[in-house]
Amino acid sequence: AFLSYMGIIVWPMMAVGMVTNVYQRGNASYKRILELIEEKPDIHDAPRAEHHTLKGSIKLEDIYFSYGEQAVLENVNIDIKEGQYIGICGGIGSGKSIIARLILRIIEPQKGRIFYDSIDYKKIKIAAVRDSIGYIPQDSFLFSDTIEDNVRFGKPDATLEEIVEACKVASIHKNIMELKYQYKTVVGEKGVTLSGGQKQRLCIARAIIRRPQILILDDALSSVDTNTEKEIIWNLGIYSKGITTIVISHRISSFIRADNIFVLDGGRIENSGTHRELIKKSDIYKSIYKIQKLKE
Repeated sequence: AFLSYMGIIVWPMMAVGMVTNVYQRGNASYKRILELIEEKPDIHDAPRAEHHTLKGSIKLEDIYFSYGEQAVLENVNIDIKEGQYIGICGGIGSGKSIIARLILRIIEPQKGRIFYDSIDYKKIKIAAVRDSIGYIPQDSFLFSDTIEDNVRFGKPDATLEEIVEACKVASIHKNIMELKYQYKTVVGEKGVTLSGGQKQRLCIARAIIRRPQILILDDALSSVDTNTEKEIIWNLGIYSKGITTIVISHRISSFIRADNIFVLDGGRIENSGTHRELIKKSDIYKSIYKIQKLKE
């Protein structure tokens, strides 16, 4: 009888300890989430900013941006027409990704202006700009969910047919069909069950499924082999016809079909033109191209 009573007493005591542990962990998580919710954005809408659905033209005029006293971009001028396929090329630390962050209104230039459809950036609501852009960074995030639902995150009401089409454009469909549960496969936290290239392609599918007015690939093909990269670029040219596409990369192979390529060097535009033009007039571009051809 004594042992029975001890058993009755011990288990509730152990349960109290477990509940206390869960409570402490939950409270710590709550505080971290609360910090995120209460975080104030660095950039705010101007008082008279209005909603405007972007059509796709972008102009960066005399842009200067720095971190402290270190200039990252100086006197940068980029004019992108609606529906163009644009390449932004340069070495590490040349300021390529800063341009993407400026276009997305994540940061603002200290000097210069940005125009969307010939409208000053301060006259357009930040949410309107971001709603019009599909952005794929180098390190994209995947949820611990199915492949289907990860792609659907880009367009909540997407049908399975639309998801499959987007995955075909991103050259990931064949890989998915080789999996046991295909589109119902759970990818794990941050896509742990997929390779780096597969994760990038899945994130491309998620971005293009809603057909944004502007598509930005920020080194989003860095983990993909050259042949697959060429296939994706070709597919995007067909699928994204009429969509302004900006590809930021150190790989020249991404820019062969670009309407215009901007070469960055030390935060400045060293040159611009098509692939053929830059091979002739840009020493930096030609040098990068030759090195990459040798590696192939």
